[in-house]
Amino acid sequence: MIYPLEFPIEKEHEFAEKEVFNRLRALSETHDIFYSKRFVNSSGKKREFEVDFIIAKPNRYVIILEVKGGMLKYANNQWLQNGRVLKKDPELQVSSNCHALVKKYYQLSNNIPFIWMLCFPDCEISSGSKLPTNLTPYHILDRNGLYDVKKSIRL
Repeated sequence: MIYPLEFPIEKEHEFAEKEVFNRLRALSETHDIFYSKRFVNSSGKKREFEVDFIIAKPNRYVIILEVKGGMLKYANNQWLQNGRVLKKDPELQVSSNCHALVKKYYQLSNNIPFIWMLCFPDCEISSGSKLPTNLTPYHILDRNGLYDVKKSIRL
C-alpha cells in the first residue's frame, strides 16, 4: 500500500520527492509506504517534524527516508546541494526523525528495527565518494538504487 494513493497536487513542485514516490510504488505490494507524514514531538526542541517517507515491511523493519533533490556532495565536513551549503545536515535530520519515532513508538521499536536512509534521486554517489565517517553507502539510496528499488531495499 502507498499512502496517499496519488502524489499530492499541492506538492507537485517537489520534483525529487515525486520521483521517489513513483519509484516506491514498486514496493507497494510488499510494503506499507507513507509519504510526507507529520508528527508531534512530545520532547525535544522541535514541536513538530515531517518525515518524507516511511517504508514499512510488516513485522520486519521500518525505514525512515529523507529525500534531497539536486546534485549532492559531501566536502569539507558539510553537505552541498547544487554547489550550495545545505542549511540542515540531511544525516542529522533523518537520524533525529528516526530517533523521535523510535521514542514515540517504543513498543514497536523493541520488536523490529527502525532504520534511516538518505535518498538522492538526482545524482549518483560512487563507492569512492567521501562521506561523513558515520555514514555508510548502505544508508544512501541514490539514482542508481532507485532504478531497481526492490533490489536496493531488501533486508
